[in-house]
Amino acid sequence: MSEEKLLSCPFCGGEGGAFDYPEREAVLFDVVEKTLPFPLPVYQAFFRILKMTGARPSAICKMRVGDIDKTETDHWTFSPVNHKTARHNKRRVMPLGVKSKPFYSRI
Repeated sequence: MSEEKLLSCPFCGGEGGAFDYPEREAVLFDVVEKTLPFPLPVYQAFFRILKMTGARPSAICKMRVGDIDKTETDHWTFSPVNHKTARHNKRRVMPLGVKSKPFYSRI
């Protein structure tokens, strides 16, 4: 691994050794929409939920039925159990749009 690929660590005096991955280009929604007819239905639902919620893929992968609050009929919310601020006793609530409701039965 070349030296320019290593990031310096301020806590280790520049000896951290973390690898700096190259930046990736974003995929346009038009490209994603054109590819949606081809994957299995569960992946189609996954990509549509990602688009509609703006959540991270890992959050959607960890989504469980019990984590979705369906008490309100006009909107549902998703509260993941494990998230980065859970250790501070903070609750994360992500709104799930009305248009995304049909896709939750597929995941």
